[in-house]
Amino acid sequence: MSPRTPPRLPTDTDARVWLIPATRLPPGPKGTRARTYLIQRGLCFGCRQPGHMVQNCPASLPQVASLSPGLMQSPGPSSPSPMAPLPDH
Repeated sequence: MSPRTPPRLPTDTDARVWLIPATRLPPGPKGTRARTYLIQRGLCFGCRQPGHMVQNCPASLPQVASLSPGLMQSPGPSSPSPMAPLPDH
């Protein structure tokens, strides 16, 4: 039985790239190192900020419109459509 090889430490270049939110984490062993690096530092996989994980990332949560009564009412028949042509006078 051979001893387990310890995971390779990331290079400074790899670590800098992994901290950029627009960078997708790579697949395979390099991706495993990237995720381990972020987890050890308590950083979100999505925005790379501390305090939450990607499931609760405020940067990736969809924006939901308010459901106030004013938004739920449809315009009455007296309201012309904004796309309707203006009447000729």
